[in-house]
Amino acid sequence: EWVKADAMAGGEPVREALSGCDAVISCLGAFGSNEFMHKVNGTANAQLAEMAADAGVGRFVFISASAIRPVARAMTAAGYEGYYSGKLVAEDAVARHFGSAGMVLRPGPIYGTRAESPSISIPIGAVGVPLTTLFETKPIRSLASALPLNLGDLLMPWVSVEDVADAAVSHALRRLPARRVATAAAAAAAAALRPRRPRRRPRRSCSPTTTGLRTPTPKRR
Repeated sequence: EWVKADAMAGGEPVREALSGCDAVISCLGAFGSNEFMHKVNGTANAQLAEMAADAGVGRFVFISASAIRPVARAMTAAGYEGYYSGKLVAEDAVARHFGSAGMVLRPGPIYGTRAESPSISIPIGAVGVPLTTLFETKPIRSLASALPLNLGDLLMPWVSVEDVADAAVSHALRRLPARRVATAAAAAAAAALRPRRPRRRPRRSCSPTTTGLRTPTPKRR
């Protein structure tokens, strides 16, 4: 069941969307002004985690990002630290409100097909697949390890959007991923956090939604 709400607005519409959900997968993230990135990447995600916990949602997944350190330094120097620091605020909120029932995924650059409109799509995988194949080779991994100043981060393998989705949904549905998260770097960056409260018994079935996973209500006969 699709559940739609404006997470940036918060308030009653979001509480109504969260009501009855078993799990939430948050992909909220954006570039823009420093203030905007703090608000979207940090505050909005943190508020969503808090409201989800208050609504009795059992599990929470936040799609964060693996820091590419040379890029992070350059952004901070230019006054745009809000992209990464906002995500850290969100990660802390997931840990605080969900413990081991929360998961933070920190993939590297993600590739897939981006739908800009019903008629226009950008096949980012056309770049991501060959780059990842190259970046995962032994010579490139050795070069990345040898480069100073964390410049090897720029050779980080990319991650398939399908693999990130698999990992997120697997946690939401209380099952192990059917395949690897995409790269060793992404898998190592996936953080399962300590528990705050006991797990609830799993419900019979769930279907993915934009806000969370909601169990269909049985019809009366």
